[in-house]
Amino acid sequence: MKLTKTASGKKIKISKKEWESIGKTAGWMKESQFGMLNSTDYVNIGSTPNGEDCAQVGSDNYNALSRIEGRAYINQLKRMFPNPPDGVLFSLKDFPHDFGTYYEVVVKYLTASEEAAEFAGKVQNESPENWDEQAKAELQQQGYFDQIKGSGANDQLYDAQGNLDESLLPLVKDLQRDGVHLV
Repeated sequence: MKLTKTASGKKIKISKKEWESIGKTAGWMKESQFGMLNSTDYVNIGSTPNGEDCAQVGSDNYNALSRIEGRAYINQLKRMFPNPPDGVLFSLKDFPHDFGTYYEVVVKYLTASEEAAEFAGKVQNESPENWDEQAKAELQQQGYFDQIKGSGANDQLYDAQGNLDESLLPLVKDLQRDGVHLV
């Protein structure tokens, strides 16, 4: 972005970064004001794909499992939505909960960028229903499915390769829609 300034009848073009630097140096632009020019927002995407179960807050090894899930989900989203516009970042964000901190994947974006905001909304609206094969392999390599089984969460939903028992999908979706989390 270029700013154009008329001084003594001459046009001077400087970049936004140069303008901010001049303001900070001169003291008429404080660091807090600079942050407002680059403010960010985020949209929640979730802990895992919509049709998949996730580690439950308060369960054994939750922190490790939720981070494994988060990394795999971020990697899957990056495969699904390559080449995001400038000002977009996939991230794992912590949120407070009565039973401890829980983690969800979010898409952070610069609020000043309409393109970045639209991209974040697209990711939220078109997020996947299930793990893709690469995510399953990544989770398997990290021992995720064995740990989920070992924690008591959803022992009967997945086989050793991380495949969801398809016959249980309607039941799982009904329960999730009603706000029930399987443990």
